[in-house]
Amino acid sequence: MPHAVVPRRSGLAGTRLAINPRKSFADQLSEHPTTLPAWAEQLTDTPPRSEHLVEEARQVPVNGVFNHEDWELRTETEAEDDRHSKQVHHYRTLLIRAHSSSSAELHEVHSRLHTLQRHYDELKALHDQCDNSRSAVKNLSREQRVQLLGEIVASCHPSDVDAQIALLQKYKKSTGDILGRLGDNVSARILSYLDLSDIMHIRLVSKRYHAITQVPALWQRMCRQIGHTGADVCESHFRRLWERELRWRRGNPVEVTLLEGHTSYVTSIMIRGETIISGSYDGTIRIWNFLESLPPTILPGKPISCLDYHEAEGVLVTGSHDVGRIQIWRNGEIWRTLSGHLHGIRAVAINHRWLVSAGADKALVVWDWRTGEKVTKFGQQTNICAGIHLLEDYIMAMTVDGIIRTFGIVEREMLGQHRLTDIAPGVSENVNWFEGHGRYMTCATRHLIIELEWEDASSGSEMPPRRQALTSRRPPDTPVRASTAKSTLSPVLTSPSTFSSPRMPVKRAIGPSLPVVMRAPRLVRTIVATDIERGAVNGEKIVTSTRFAARAGADRQFYICPGPGESLNPMRGAWAEVADHLQLQTPAKNPTSIAMDRDRIAYGCTDGSVVVVSFV
Repeated sequence: MPHAVVPRRSGLAGTRLAINPRKSFADQLSEHPTTLPAWAEQLTDTPPRSEHLVEEARQVPVNGVFNHEDWELRTETEAEDDRHSKQVHHYRTLLIRAHSSSSAELHEVHSRLHTLQRHYDELKALHDQCDNSRSAVKNLSREQRVQLLGEIVASCHPSDVDAQIALLQKYKKSTGDILGRLGDNVSARILSYLDLSDIMHIRLVSKRYHAITQVPALWQRMCRQIGHTGADVCESHFRRLWERELRWRRGNPVEVTLLEGHTSYVTSIMIRGETIISGSYDGTIRIWNFLESLPPTILPGKPISCLDYHEAEGVLVTGSHDVGRIQIWRNGEIWRTLSGHLHGIRAVAINHRWLVSAGADKALVVWDWRTGEKVTKFGQQTNICAGIHLLEDYIMAMTVDGIIRTFGIVEREMLGQHRLTDIAPGVSENVNWFEGHGRYMTCATRHLIIELEWEDASSGSEMPPRRQALTSRRPPDTPVRASTAKSTLSPVLTSPSTFSSPRMPVKRAIGPSLPVVMRAPRLVRTIVATDIERGAVNGEKIVTSTRFAARAGADRQFYICPGPGESLNPMRGAWAEVADHLQLQTPAKNPTSIAMDRDRIAYGCTDGSVVVVSFV
């Protein structure tokens, strides 16, 4: 049998052992004592694993029979052990390398961080130097700065000039034209907070600004600030409104119309858009319209002392002077007659639910005007009523002696009683006229006009601030027109749509709660006047007149207060120019009732005529 050669790898590279399978391994070693390889000489000093192998070799059968399967198994086991040792060594090497790599990367990150910090410090130092140089340049005079720019341009390459020009233009736009770079709606909203004179000056700056001042949203906001709530507005429309407001402030109307038809005192008058309703002691109600050249509509009845109109329902209410009756008109006819007072009616007021009448018998009667039922009667007043104001389910009444009483219709009781002298010290005369709008009330004695406000307890709101939008720009002169036609305007009272929408103030909120009307109203302002007899209120404007007495030297004049902080200005313009021609400042034209809206003033006279003073 040929000899088997077994390679030995673990530290025995290059050494081979010739093994005779018929002899034991120990006998073969004894036969060749001088040829023992170096690795065999170290068997006595080998680790326990080598001793184990030698012991296994000695356990080979003595009979010379060699087990090849055990030997191959032993060889494969040793090879597998070597392979695992190499893998462990490899993984250990990778772990050491990875740890070294992480340390190197961390060191590199720290190096970069220190480099960036150094660069930041250098840039900060340069920025500080730039700030110093920038402040130094700003401290130079204009000529020195221009000279410095010239030196910079001269030192640059010719190809850099265009880039410098573009840079300067970009800087100019970014610092001087912020408004022009915004959207039209945003720019228009910003400009709406300016006065009209400022807007007119801004539009002269550039074409871009001129285009911004023509945005409809700008003029819509401007119109809203002076009380116009229409959606279709433009610059020309606002110009007309602005000229109207300026005429109000100056007291310069542009047209005066004299309407004749009544034969006795015109005791009550109302303006609703282009329609004027007047009632007289002659027992007729006349409805005048400025849009149609037709005679007025005449509604016969009893002598009229007061009237009111509910536009949403097309209901007209009149109070009789000689008897305590209230007449309700619909479609030009008497719809219902109510009786509940002992004497004549002094004032009436109507809303969507209630009708209130104040009689000369010092009583207030509340009606459900739809059914004609008398709801309740308040008899606590101790003097004649100067006027009443109906606000939702509450009644505000003022007597001529200056006592303000509030009543709750649902509660059917008086809620509060306040003396005008406690609210406005210095009042010592009787009240001549009273008018209410929303939670605001205005009354006047002979020498003082008082405006009051019922505060809103839920929000604690006060009177909205008034915008002083008008400036000293003078509108073009408007020719004065006058008319003496007797009856050239005539609407027909047939339905609620017959009348144009009323132009009532839009800044006055409605709806004080019950705790508010129980407290005294707040004093808003007082205006000193002289010999006041009649008056009317519309929003911020107040119109009042003196008594056109027959005595020599009597002051027969109308006065206008255009807004808060303003004094009474005499009415001039067309009214003063045609006063002599139409005999407007005579005792026969003594005002007995006054009404106003945003466009005109209408007042009834002692001789039965109606004078309409227009500001548009």
